[in-house]
Amino acid sequence: MEKEYIRKDGTRIPILIGGVFLPGNQDRGVSFIVDISELKKTQKALEETASELRRSNQELEQFAYIAAHDLREPLRTITGFINLLNRRYQSALDADGKELLHYIKDAANRTDLFFTLKKGSGAVMPGN
Repeated sequence: MEKEYIRKDGTRIPILIGGVFLPGNQDRGVSFIVDISELKKTQKALEETASELRRSNQELEQFAYIAAHDLREPLRTITGFINLLNRRYQSALDADGKELLHYIKDAANRTDLFFTLKKGSGAVMPGN
């Protein structure tokens, strides 16, 4: 059980108190008192670090969300021009040209899908 010990000088330290009876003998036992000050300091430092890490992760998620949003606009422009090229020059393109446009459009669609998936991955959106 955890308790607080008050020293003669008035300082307080956290302690752990415990004990057990010896097997087969209810008249004798072993007890202990352990100063757990260092453990408490370590626990507090760990909690502070975890809190700071949560805050930092939230900031990174917000940054990633904003960056993904900002990158989607030029991607939409590229996709729009690809569609325009396809409509206007489909008949003028040879097989290689059509294949290259297909690859570009496919890459743009995969990139857009990536941003869509990242947006839904639990990232904190601004204002939430």
